[in-house]
Amino acid sequence: MFPLVAAEGVSSTVAPSITQADLDSVLDAALSYWAASGLTEDQLSLIESVNFALTDLPDATLGAATSTRVLIDINAAGYGWFVDDTPFDSSEYSLDANGNLVADESSTAFGRMNLLSVVMHELGHTLGYDHDEDGLMGDSLNDSQRLLPVIDDAEASSIDDFFSSLVDGENPLLD
Repeated sequence: MFPLVAAEGVSSTVAPSITQADLDSVLDAALSYWAASGLTEDQLSLIESVNFALTDLPDATLGAATSTRVLIDINAAGYGWFVDDTPFDSSEYSLDANGNLVADESSTAFGRMNLLSVVMHELGHTLGYDHDEDGLMGDSLNDSQRLLPVIDDAEASSIDDFFSSLVDGENPLLD
């Protein structure tokens, strides 16, 4: 199990816990994003069979995965989760100078961990992707940040193109 952690460590505040319904709403969106990326039927079956559970994970851990199970921290290491009611729209975020999706102080996502990013990250592990230096498969997440998959594998260029188009403002899931 390779845990995803909060980049700044545990928050000094204690945020409320999310519910299984919150997790399920984001899970459905994460599965839709991955399905639209061009996964094979076997890969889709694999991620659809993953069992998700809410638990109080240690320290700054946000989520952790095995090939069949994903654990999500109940309160995002004290930061609180941003549970997006419109997960196919990133309007709560804007692009910073480095091309990252970041929420500013006026956004409801500001200061919180993005649950969709964590769920998609952990599904990436079930698909066999390891941690890399940055992006969705990095080993940490900043609060107020949304990450989408960028996969460097040459065979996954259609996945790269799909998720790059989302950052550029297009969303084929809404078309």
